[in-house]
Amino acid sequence: MTGDQATITALLVDDDADFLEELADGLGRLGVVCVCAGDAAQALAAVERDPAIDVAVVDVGLPRIDGLELLRKLRNRRRERPLPTVVLTGEATLERAVAALRVEAVDFLQKPVDANEIAAALRVAAARRDDAGASAPVAEPARATPGDRLATVLAIRKERKRIFGPDLFEDPVWEMLLDLANAASRGQEVPVTSLCLISGVSTTTALRRLDDMAAAGLIERRRDPGDGRRVLVRLTQEGRAKVGRYLETLDRTMG
Repeated sequence: MTGDQATITALLVDDDADFLEELADGLGRLGVVCVCAGDAAQALAAVERDPAIDVAVVDVGLPRIDGLELLRKLRNRRRERPLPTVVLTGEATLERAVAALRVEAVDFLQKPVDANEIAAALRVAAARRDDAGASAPVAEPARATPGDRLATVLAIRKERKRIFGPDLFEDPVWEMLLDLANAASRGQEVPVTSLCLISGVSTTTALRRLDDMAAAGLIERRRDPGDGRRVLVRLTQEGRAKVGRYLETLDRTMG
């Protein structure tokens, strides 16, 4: 899989049959192949039955087994081939966002959402799945940032975007730094293409800011030894230390 939208097969899990049908129809028009499930049991069965599923879109408010518990079950069943997930909720709270990020959801979106918004999140999720299979581990991460602290900052970022919109506080360097810090906490590197997607700006602007980050000693880049066409990025030791100090300061300030 290349991460191209037309190649994505997505599992959609929601107990609202009308919403599920409308979302599958919209994503289908955008070239996404959809497998639908009305609850966690159907979702688990679909994943077992269909190895072509690349990513999942899961509603938090599922009956009996909620969406976050479903994510934990999916993660336990597919340790060797993780399934990146976009989480949906009708009631967004910081606690729910943190919980979603703790189970490694790629994105957290509040309803109502349209197919175009979800398709954009799925492209990032599909790219993340490719990255996880190909990225080499980061050598000896320096004082890894505690997962809960990083998850909280990521959740605050998403809540800020939800309240104020995605463009008002646009900061591609910070978006990419957080994504790199999140990858470093899992011992991964991030391809340039994925960082350009997560940055929220044009590819040209994102590449220019990556050059600025490299000049500042925050990141280092190398060719992927398994695919010479890809360039992998990771935080330098100085970059990890600075992100860590910032998060520790934020943690002390917020209590």
